[in-house]
Amino acid sequence: MGRIDVHAEAAIARFAARDDDVVTRASLLRVGVASAAVDDRVRSGRLRPIHPGVSFAGHGELSPAQHHLAAVLAAEPDAWLAGGSAAEHWRTLSAAPGPPVVPRLGRHRSGPAGVRLRRTNHLPPDERTVYRGIPVTSSRRGSARLHALLSEAPGYTREGAERLLRSLVLKAQFPTPRFN
Repeated sequence: MGRIDVHAEAAIARFAARDDDVVTRASLLRVGVASAAVDDRVRSGRLRPIHPGVSFAGHGELSPAQHHLAAVLAAEPDAWLAGGSAAEHWRTLSAAPGPPVVPRLGRHRSGPAGVRLRRTNHLPPDERTVYRGIPVTSSRRGSARLHALLSEAPGYTREGAERLLRSLVLKAQFPTPRFN
């Protein structure tokens, strides 16, 4: 029975807890985990590769959010979840068909298998954010204008109680819930 590398185990646990059980080889190497220790965990199945340099440290099947995070991490630097994948992550679309869509700034290498990489020269800061731990775009060009209109207008609701709740939520500057 081999010796347990406490430093490696602690680093993997720390990154796994922070990033929903998705870890990158680069992040582990940066904090001093030996390349051989990472390889050993991949061989033993304690780390399951998702994309080159990105592994799953959890048990069972990956959730859609874990797949999304892995795609963004595999396409770094300057990558975000976009399109139908972003809409799924924002929970405005039930399930986006196909692999996650990830735009990345500048001219970089090709993307990893299983990720639809889109290169872009410009992604305005107001069209990107981090939502539920994943760098994500606001999905479509013009969505900032739509968000502004929705925040100003009373919005469609079927019931007076919903209209009252919506106005209170907007005044308190809370995130707007979905209404009928």
